[in-house]
Amino acid sequence: MQIKFIKQSDFRPTGNHDLLWQYWLALYRGAGFEIPQRTALTPDKIALLIPYLTVLDMVDEDTLSILLIGNAHDQMWSRNIIADNFLDHLSGDVRQKYKDLFISLKNYLLGCITHEIVTTSSGKNLQCSGLLLPLRNAAGEPTSSVGYFQYDCPEECIQELIDSGPSGRSMEDVTFISLDN
Repeated sequence: MQIKFIKQSDFRPTGNHDLLWQYWLALYRGAGFEIPQRTALTPDKIALLIPYLTVLDMVDEDTLSILLIGNAHDQMWSRNIIADNFLDHLSGDVRQKYKDLFISLKNYLLGCITHEIVTTSSGKNLQCSGLLLPLRNAAGEPTSSVGYFQYDCPEECIQELIDSGPSGRSMEDVTFISLDN
């Protein structure tokens, strides 16, 4: 897995990642250049992103509670996964990578963009990228994050994920975004 670090001023997201980035930056500026509170997040202001939006909270190093999951992602699971531990839906190497990733986001006040390969039940490998940005919980600790995950594939592949769920995933690279320039 490749890991890179960039400055906030060098981050140039595109598409819906840019919409989330610009929204988060407005919250960041509004918070006096501090990580915004999770309660400041108003998803209806970024309604276009809601189907693929997630909000997670790190309860401890082994528990990432799913607080919000957009309906496009939620449909990929056989049941409602709100309040589940996100890490319980991962296994092996990718579970450890996500665990380490969220520890880094919390401890170093970073954002990140990830690139993954998600495998469908029929064996197709799909490209998925996710932008994760930190939020503070009610106690002011940076344990939460808002993320937007997008798939680069035809609609029928998304439908296969909705119908059968992912059969595997691997994290290919992570670019950490320094938020303090």
